[in-house]
Amino acid sequence: ARGARRRNRRHKHRLDRIKALIQSEGIYTKEKLDSLYHAKGNILMDIYQIRYESLERKLNNEELTRLLIHFAQRRGFKSNRKNEKKGSDEGKLLAATADNEKYLKEKGYRTVGEMLWKDERFAENKRNKGGDYSNTFLRSQLKEEIGIIFEKQKAFGSLYVTDAFSEKYLDFPLYKIEISGIIIIVRCASVAQSVEQGTENPRVIGSIPIGGTSKGNPFGFPNMRP
Repeated sequence: ARGARRRNRRHKHRLDRIKALIQSEGIYTKEKLDSLYHAKGNILMDIYQIRYESLERKLNNEELTRLLIHFAQRRGFKSNRKNEKKGSDEGKLLAATADNEKYLKEKGYRTVGEMLWKDERFAENKRNKGGDYSNTFLRSQLKEEIGIIFEKQKAFGSLYVTDAFSEKYLDFPLYKIEISGIIIIVRCASVAQSVEQGTENPRVIGSIPIGGTSKGNPFGFPNMRP
């Protein structure tokens, strides 16, 4: 239960940060964001179609907003362990990602989103269901897709997708910083940068020991609060 609450808290915080960025960049107002998925009579295009069409044309503000939120919610799989057994859940996830990565390259798709929208293999289900992990993709693949989409949108003349915006957006997902055999999970890019620069105390969500335990403050940060 504690783990579920922690995941939900991180998920909400990530979405809040992305929505704040969208507002600060003038892409969408708070009022429009609040009613984006609930406005009466508003028929929304399939998000996977938007992922594909973002490679072919300039997105309008609503489409771009939905795309940015979507990628904040669907970040892909990233394993923190090595030598996972084939029968374990994580082993199945790794096997699925390897198979999908190979399939994408064989078919010549530019991005995961293009493959999900156009390929019959994913016509019925685009997400995992009921213990079936076959539609799992690597986080690195989705990050690459975002980069490709941003480059396309800049080429199409988007007023909002700039190099500065791309850097801000790609810095938002949860950071994992490994120091002295511990992985610290911090909340956002600004905190990660402050840790790097030594200008501010990080707000630590949790830490994962790598080979042994550590007591107290092994990092030398003042007033560290786990």
